[in-house]
Amino acid sequence: MNTPPRPSTLGIVLHWTLAVLILSMLAIGFAAFPTSGPHKIGLLATHMMAGMAILALTLLRLVIRVQAGRRRGTVRKTGRLAAVSSLMQAGSYALVLAMTGSGLAAAAMSELNQIVFGGTGQPLPVSIDRYPAFGVHRALAIVLAVLVAAHVTIIAYEQFVRKSRPLARMSLQRTKPDAPSAEAGH
Repeated sequence: MNTPPRPSTLGIVLHWTLAVLILSMLAIGFAAFPTSGPHKIGLLATHMMAGMAILALTLLRLVIRVQAGRRRGTVRKTGRLAAVSSLMQAGSYALVLAMTGSGLAAAAMSELNQIVFGGTGQPLPVSIDRYPAFGVHRALAIVLAVLVAAHVTIIAYEQFVRKSRPLARMSLQRTKPDAPSAEAGH
């Protein structure tokens, strides 16, 4: 089996940090809307700050991946699942960048950024559905949720059916993915 190289420790930490942030953002985003009510300001502030953190971490992860690819040479994956994996990986970067861009645009158009962070005292808009960027942001959130579900499904298939142990590869433990773990005998 052609196992892809193990990411760096920083790459693994960024992966899991982004996974937790993105799952949290999807939950908060779907819970925070509609925006009406002053009790939503805290949720929106958390959502907007975490969105900027996701943007920064995604860009950092992308730079690290590009530099790592240059150092090792491009790793050629073969097969249908490898092609799907590569497509999903590229799509996930594009989708996360589009999500943050549409979120920034929606916040600017609806003045949510000023209301939430500027201390203007203005009430939240009753609805931000009238802003096209929000419609894009919502649609992309649904696509991202589907992509996350597909990613988890593929990882489960690889882990439990094909037994290729992708979770070992993405673990901070420094065992080889094909080596039995120390806990296996317990």
